[in-house]
Parts: sequence; C-alpha cells; structure tokens
Amino acid sequence: MRGEIASWIKSAIFEIFGESQLSRIDFQSSPVEINSWKSDQRVEDAYHKLFKVFSDNCTYMKIILDRVWRSKKKISNIYIVWGVAIAQLFLNPKQKLQKKLLLKSEDGELEAEPTTEEESEE
Repeated sequence: MRGEIASWIKSAIFEIFGESQLSRIDFQSSPVEINSWKSDQRVEDAYHKLFKVFSDNCTYMKIILDRVWRSKKKISNIYIVWGVAIAQLFLNPKQKLQKKLLLKSEDGELEAEPTTEEESEE
C-alpha cells in the first residue's frame, strides 16, 4: 500500500506541475539518473513551490493530495503526513539517493557492502 501511495503522489506531482515546469523521470531509474534529475533547476523550483498558493487559494501540496485522494471527502492526518513526506523527499534536491547496498550473509548475520556505481545501476 505504501509503495502504491508513493507512486500516486509522484504521478500527481507530474500532473500538477506539467512537463514545462518539471521534467519527467521513470520511477525505476538508477540512483545516478535520479540524482542527475534532482540537480535540474526545475526540480528545485517545484520543491520550493510545494507550499505556495497555486490557484483558488490552494497550495500545490493541497492540490496534489486532493488529486491522490479525490474520492475521499476528508483525508486522514496520517495520509496527509505520508503524502507531504513523499513529495518533499522526492523533490528535495539535497536528498540524493545513495548507492544500493548488497547484503551478504556470513555466519547467519547480514552485512551491508557498498557497491560500485556500475553495480548500483544494474
């Protein structure tokens, strides 16, 4: 369910901002591609607009949340918090994705081992 909500939030962000204000990125992109996308000035601009009034005295964030939960008369606080957190993390240019960590089992314990940039793109 949480992954589904994250996908809905991201889709709503792209719908609200449109291609001219925010370039699209595939949700399955590599960390390198996502970090490059987050360096785009349009992403930073969208991030700073999240809580600015857009139309009819509504913020971009409210419109995004309403788009995701359009069938609900009232959105629960937990969904609001979850949606805001996803949108902020997704658009925040300072929040870069880290390389994937490989987990190796040794003696029944898991150890995280950093991967190279090439390995994390696979």
